[in-house]
Amino acid sequence: MESTSDHIDRFKTLHLKQNEKIELFVNGYIGNALGNGGELHYDGSLIITDNRVAFFHKGEFGDIFKTVPLNHITSIKRKSFLGHHTLHISTENSSLTFKTFSRDCIHAAYDWLGMQTINTAPQAII
Repeated sequence: MESTSDHIDRFKTLHLKQNEKIELFVNGYIGNALGNGGELHYDGSLIITDNRVAFFHKGEFGDIFKTVPLNHITSIKRKSFLGHHTLHISTENSSLTFKTFSRDCIHAAYDWLGMQTINTAPQAII
């Protein structure tokens, strides 16, 4: 598992809710390396708390923050190709696709989310 991240420290300061606990986090990115518009590349951390999944990027000119409540997740998909690992989290009207090179971390996130989703959203597809 990951042990540290500048993104986590800033997330704790700005966005961690009272009585919310970070369960685990994975360093990686969203977007595409050559993307534009909504597909821009942002390094950051996928942060999983006991209530939500969040992506946070600490930026020089502004932060990127995306969040999905655990009870709104309808499907979780994991894909690996040539050492590149992707976790796709969907809700009824949005999605979050996170990418990393850490196989163990993405498996831990997928497994944890799978167990929580089964407990909080019986209609979820894993």
